Amino acid sequence: GEQAVPGARGADVPRGALLVVLGVGAGCTFGPPPVELLPVRGPLPRVIAVWPIVAAPFDAARDGLLGGLDAALRARGHTVVPSALAQELLGPAAALSPQAAPAELRQRLGADAALQFVITGFTADGTRPLREAQWDLTWRLVSLHDGGVQWSCTQRGHYLPPRDVGDPHRALDAEPDVVPIGGDPRLVYRDGRELLAALHRLAMAQLPARSR
Repeated sequence: GEQAVPGARGADVPRGALLVVLGVGAGCTFGPPPVELLPVRGPLPRVIAVWPIVAAPFDAARDGLLGGLDAALRARGHTVVPSALAQELLGPAAALSPQAAPAELRQRLGADAALQFVITGFTADGTRPLREAQWDLTWRLVSLHDGGVQWSCTQRGHYLPPRDVGDPHRALDAEPDVVPIGGDPRLVYRDGRELLAALHRLAMAQLPARSR
């Protein structure tokens, strides 16, 4: 039967409900989603910390939601404080906001900016394969010098599966299919983790790369 994550706005979504989606192996496809960009303000930060906090009601699924974001940012040439390390360095200060306490957080993290992942909406069913998904996500780079937003990328998308969802018996450790932006939009993923990791890569592709 169908396992559905309710509409992901406000308190409608039970804590941990997204784990149902992230844990289900499913073929899923989507084309390049519409992107809204706030261009970079000022120089690119030298070190970026991936903010380890995901707001309720998605906080229980934080690890799955942030999976792949560190790597996507690092692939753009940036020096990264991974989310797990940022959580350890922050300690109780994780309750602070980068916008409200940039100086203290800069000292704790040793970073010039924090990359926040903001989920306005995320809805997906838990079927195998995935039959439908919808998202409204923002990646926001906050300066830890003045608390201002230096850059942001918002993606809103809706997924429906293609007729051919690929091999449902593909080994779990097999490499996912890779299709460049602008190519065949029929990308196939095994589960929600791969879907979110792909969205992270698409978002970070909009952030200017740093030369190594």
